[in-house]
Amino acid sequence: MALGAEVRKQRKKRGWTLEELERRSGVSRGSISALEKRDSSKSQYAQALAQAFGLTLSQLLRLGHSRASTAISKSSWSEDEVEAAFDYGQRLEHAMRTRGVSAQTA
Repeated sequence: MALGAEVRKQRKKRGWTLEELERRSGVSRGSISALEKRDSSKSQYAQALAQAFGLTLSQLLRLGHSRASTAISKSSWSEDEVEAAFDYGQRLEHAMRTRGVSAQTA
C-alpha cells in the first residue's frame, strides 16, 4: 500500500529531484509525482524505479509494505478497514479528476 511513499523516501534519501529519478529510471517525472502522491500499491513503473534505486522490485515493495504494516498496527483500524478506506479514496480522487475538480478546491 505504500509504494508511492517508499519511492519518495528513496528519492529524497539520495537527494534526487524528480528530474534525476526520471533520467535514471526512464519514467516521466509526472508519472513519478503522481505515484508519490497517490501512494498506490501497484504501478507499471515499479520495476524501473526499483532498478534506478539499485533495489529489486521485491525489496522496494517489501520496504513500503513494512512501513504500511507498522502504521496499521499502530492504528485502531484493521488492515481490511484501511484497505477499504484507501480504495474509497482512490475512487473518489479518480471521480474528482474526471470531473475536473482538484482536491485543493473541493
